[in-house]
Amino acid sequence: MKNELANFRWGGQAKAVSGACLAVALRESNKPDRLKEIALLLGQKYVYLQRTLATLLASLNIKLPSTTPSHHIPNLVSHLYKELRQRPEDSMLNVKLYSQLQDISLQAVAELSCAFLETFAMTSKSKFIQSSSSSCAVSAFVICLEGELRKSLFEITDIFKYFSQICHLSSDTLARPYRVMRQEVLKWMKDLNWEEQYKKGSNGRADSSLRNVCARSLKDALREIDQRWRVKQRT
Repeated sequence: MKNELANFRWGGQAKAVSGACLAVALRESNKPDRLKEIALLLGQKYVYLQRTLATLLASLNIKLPSTTPSHHIPNLVSHLYKELRQRPEDSMLNVKLYSQLQDISLQAVAELSCAFLETFAMTSKSKFIQSSSSSCAVSAFVICLEGELRKSLFEITDIFKYFSQICHLSSDTLARPYRVMRQEVLKWMKDLNWEEQYKKGSNGRADSSLRNVCARSLKDALREIDQRWRVKQRT
């Protein structure tokens, strides 16, 4: 038996199922499932591991608590998509904000939000991720709307008021993690020595407002942090 185990080789499907089981154990312990890290350690594609987890949960009829903010993102996307399909005069959004969001890819924002939340959970010492998943999801989604636009939103309080009706929480509660998340992005910029290069707008003029610096740098910072993390894990 010992010799058989020594020569045993795991296939891709077995690795994916074992990784999904580990994610289930983490979720049942009220912790983030850490699928991204598990996928890298097992040498599996992140998307494949996500699908395996979904299949496992459905097959075994397992109901897990939605402990991570990323589980709220699809719902936010769905509601905002419907809102932006309304006529401007019928929308609950401010006219300027409505116009600003018309051409944005909500799918891209959703993907950016999930990537941001994973990185924020790894780097931040904040307890928001564990204590307030709804407000973390909304704040991350708003930051990533700005990140996709690469500039700050008009009437940002208006978007929080809109989501407050969906989440049944006050707009102040939903906005609370926003400042903490923005400061975390600015900390990434400092750690990467990128502070100065994002202090100019698209017109070349100086614009050092924290929200705009955060919006312009977010996607690049996430990409760089992810690449450095992958290199570190493989060494």
